[in-house]
Amino acid sequence: MQKAKRQLKPHFFNVVLSLTLALLPALSYAWPPTFGLELNLRSKKLQNIWAARMRESNTQTPTETGEGAETRKFAEALFRKCQPLCQRTEHVGKFGLTEWRFQFESGFQFNLSTDPATVEVQVGPFVLEDWKRYRADIQTYLYDFAKKEGLSHERDESSKDNSAHLNMGFASSFDSGRQFAHFLADYWQYWELGDGLLGGDPDNAPPLSLLNSGQKTAAKKILENFNRGGRPITAHDLAVQISRQVYTYTPTFSDGPEHYQQVGLKYVVGRRTLKGDGLGDVPYELRANREPESAEVAVLQLELQQMRLEYHRRNADQPIFLDVETVDQTKGMTTPRSRLTAFALYLGDMGALDQLDRFRPILSREVSGRSILDFMGASFSWRNPNMVDDLVSMSLRARHSPYLRERLVQLFQDPESFNAPGAKTIIEKLIPKISEYEDDPLTQALRAMISSPGWVGQALATEMDTKISVQVHQKRQAQGFSRRAEELWSSCRTFFQSGWAP
Repeated sequence: MQKAKRQLKPHFFNVVLSLTLALLPALSYAWPPTFGLELNLRSKKLQNIWAARMRESNTQTPTETGEGAETRKFAEALFRKCQPLCQRTEHVGKFGLTEWRFQFESGFQFNLSTDPATVEVQVGPFVLEDWKRYRADIQTYLYDFAKKEGLSHERDESSKDNSAHLNMGFASSFDSGRQFAHFLADYWQYWELGDGLLGGDPDNAPPLSLLNSGQKTAAKKILENFNRGGRPITAHDLAVQISRQVYTYTPTFSDGPEHYQQVGLKYVVGRRTLKGDGLGDVPYELRANREPESAEVAVLQLELQQMRLEYHRRNADQPIFLDVETVDQTKGMTTPRSRLTAFALYLGDMGALDQLDRFRPILSREVSGRSILDFMGASFSWRNPNMVDDLVSMSLRARHSPYLRERLVQLFQDPESFNAPGAKTIIEKLIPKISEYEDDPLTQALRAMISSPGWVGQALATEMDTKISVQVHQKRQAQGFSRRAEELWSSCRTFFQSGWAP
């Protein structure tokens, strides 16, 4: 009996060790997410260095004696400034140029690197609470002192190149492929976010509207496939699908289409490798993120992203839709006020509309000083044609925005909505957007709208209800046919691959 016990012990500990190793990544990179920012310090001298090289050799690549010398100069001055609170280590980085990692006793750290015409500062990765804790240090060393040394975080909104890539830990952000699918559909659906509202760089980070029809179709199919159940897909598997099937083209650059996208996945799918320690929670990038003009604004950017990730975690079981047609249609009819209203809907979805003023500093200047459209406020009247027109133009977003669906149901409680021409227009525009799912939130909202006072018992309400039912039925038939066709094709493919020959 004693001998049997000795034989069992190694096996028991091997099992425990295997389970521990298997769970280690999940334990190490659990929520909350980590954030890193690539801040860009520029100066007239750096711009002149880049311009001269472009004239002489037409090359973007920075050199040790060009931008590299300016980075070294700042690294030396910064090291003197932060003594005795910091340590500095030198290493080889991008373009084979020297880089410097600064580490402080408090845990604050960043890396000084070089980019074309730029001294790049890679801050983090840290969780949001640490960003708040280091906010004063970030402001002191990377804003105030940098400005004293002639380097600035310029905010030239007329320039395409005004982005500070925001890196977020992939494993710490998403527990499942479904959460990541919600994030992608949401970011692409609220296209204004990466098209000037929170930043924009159409060459390096083109919005969904600039991708070709094949890419849009592939994205829609991949993301909405989550509504059909089946084998769960991990967040990493979804990233690979997006990289291979959607990131096949970018409008400006002929090489590296998987790199020049709004949501960068190159580190997640292994196309590029990070160097350094503590980077197991590899990042995905939001490449159309505006250069923050202060540490306070940087923290606000990260707060917004964490709020949205929390929102997706709470609503991961909801259907996923990517309404490409609405993206294309609304792209051509926006104003600064409608863009701000889109951001207000974005906050409203999270129950945070009351925080609009707090987040104004991270918005484009064209938008931040505007007011939201009147249908969002108490002054809305169905008798005001301009207000109704604004509501009609924004109503297509109800497919994606739960706040707008709730607002429409609320506005339709007014009996005057029945006699307003715009009300019928809104319903008829939204009916084609409903899906085959019985619990589709949009279908439920539409039925609530036509069941409101002023509509009950009216022939128009009955007509709209019939149209809704027909649309649901047709969508179910089409989806059922599609599924049967896929099943048949899958069976045929398996049959021929099994080695059958005529």
